[in-house]
Amino acid sequence: MTDAKRELKTKIESGERISPEETIGLFSWDLIELGKLEEAFRVLEQARPSVAKPDSVDNLLGVICAKLGKQEQAEFYFKRAIEQEANNAQVHLNLGLFYMETNRQAKAVKELAIAAQLNPAYETLLSGYGVLQEKR
Repeated sequence: MTDAKRELKTKIESGERISPEETIGLFSWDLIELGKLEEAFRVLEQARPSVAKPDSVDNLLGVICAKLGKQEQAEFYFKRAIEQEANNAQVHLNLGLFYMETNRQAKAVKELAIAAQLNPAYETLLSGYGVLQEKR
């Protein structure tokens, strides 16, 4: 479970209201975890035009496409998310991991370094796995 999802579940359990975007994201993550990737993709694609943060939706669409083996589409969604919000560390992290999985190490290191710069917690995590050693 991601930190964002854990925070949303805590908000719901405490009775705090969550936004429509948060509801869509939580529902989509549940579908992804259940292996209902195509269904999650359709929900997100339909919701994207009406959400305040389409970069978050594009990030999830990228994750889904990567899991489905649709490499070109996954890269498209991750890059579009970054075009909309260049400081979204989660998207840079996901794009970097995607590049690692598709054997594009130089691109992976670049994106993971950006993610670590934007969110120092990622640097600790990635350094622990030896991922960012090349940048030093």
